[in-house]
Amino acid sequence: LLFIVLGLPDGLLGAFNPTIRAEFAIGTDAWAWILLAGTAGYTISTSTLGKVMARYSFTSILTIAAILRALVLLGYAVMPAWMGLIALGFSLGFFAGYIDAGLNVWFAMRFSTREMNWLHAAFGIGMTSASLLAGGLLANAFNWRSGYVVAAIATMALGVAVWITRKSWSIPPVIQNEPGEKSEAPP
Repeated sequence: LLFIVLGLPDGLLGAFNPTIRAEFAIGTDAWAWILLAGTAGYTISTSTLGKVMARYSFTSILTIAAILRALVLLGYAVMPAWMGLIALGFSLGFFAGYIDAGLNVWFAMRFSTREMNWLHAAFGIGMTSASLLAGGLLANAFNWRSGYVVAAIATMALGVAVWITRKSWSIPPVIQNEPGEKSEAPP
């Protein structure tokens, strides 16, 4: 479910592209800025996740990232300026990176490659569902902003669900060697 919900905003951004560009009167060239901002946020968070996980519990990281991402999605729903959406795009990518990379670590420590593939298939289901959601909303006279409200509610619900089930989300300690030390076989 987390990966399905993780894919929703990405799918919405693509599906609502023409509508958002029309509202803000921007060309296709300006669209690259929101993608770049999201990619920058994602890259920074995924490259720092190891250090953050060494300091904070995985459940706390996952819960906080989901809740903050939900707030950013609500920001998308109310943002009146294109430059504001770009700034929020950075945050959306940043929190997505923590959720994505964190869940990849969690899955890799518990499940097989086959199950990991299902995790990534769930992201595709989320993106596809977002396209269907966007089409349904637009066909029923809702605007693009309502799609981000739906994604925010789903993200917030899963953030709360992770916190409620936090005992199930522990990550076993990893044996780490100091740089230059030889690796020993795990116990």
